[in-house]
Amino acid sequence: MPRSASARRVSPRRFLAVSASAFAALASLAALGPRAAAQQVLWKDNPITGKVVGLTYGTSGWNAAEAQAVAYGGHLVTIRSAAENQWIFDEFRASWNGPAGGGPWIGLNDVQVEGTWRWISGEVSGFRPWGAGQPDNYGDEDWAHFYPNANVWNDYTDFQQFRSLIEVPQRPVRSWSWPTRYQLGVFPLFGRCFDADGDGDLDYASPERDSSQVTIWSNSGNGNFSLRAVVPNCGSVHTILPVDWDGDGDSDLIFTDVVGGASRLLVNSGSVWLEASNFVAPAPRAYG
Repeated sequence: MPRSASARRVSPRRFLAVSASAFAALASLAALGPRAAAQQVLWKDNPITGKVVGLTYGTSGWNAAEAQAVAYGGHLVTIRSAAENQWIFDEFRASWNGPAGGGPWIGLNDVQVEGTWRWISGEVSGFRPWGAGQPDNYGDEDWAHFYPNANVWNDYTDFQQFRSLIEVPQRPVRSWSWPTRYQLGVFPLFGRCFDADGDGDLDYASPERDSSQVTIWSNSGNGNFSLRAVVPNCGSVHTILPVDWDGDGDSDLIFTDVVGGASRLLVNSGSVWLEASNFVAPAPRAYG
């Protein structure tokens, strides 16, 4: 039931229990060492603050979410203005509802003094776009999150499993991206991961049999791929194999045209892919 809006000082026993929960979550992540930040996060640059905000794919309670944010070198997000609140809503709303249905955790809480809401980052900001009748502290709710479908906030208990919004000074060098779908050609078969451009990140070659083409996808290094090249007229392309055919340090591609009965070579020139030659296979329907 909703309680009085007047501030009450939290009991030492309850405060210690909350602190222990946060410490245990942080300790379990710290034990992972460099893997502590191995969480799928959708990162976006905030043009208002110059910082970076990330939406986690996984869900957790508030304390575990803050521990994850600390492992990245930041905190759960601090929101300082209506413009920033709207930017977060516009950028992340389409993805932020987890299985539990609620919007993501933010860094605001009133754990220390009931009714006195503070940012976990230590910043001071009086911006508070609460939803109607909130915060109501129903069932001892001390942690703030977004509503599922609106750019206003609600208070909730820590046990609820929501996604979370992390704020860091700059993008992590490496992190897992969200699962992303890419549109390939018709009937893609046995693709291969390989380093097409020598930058240390694995790119991808997709043989697409019914489109008679090979598509080359470049890895940006942050988990996103972009279409680098489409090589047409490849026949009924099946198995594909990366190999440095000409010894120039770049991975070329050999693939099999199972109907034409030939293995074919695509040479990586850096900017374009060129078909150099065919190698006659023993017979049609050779799969490589």
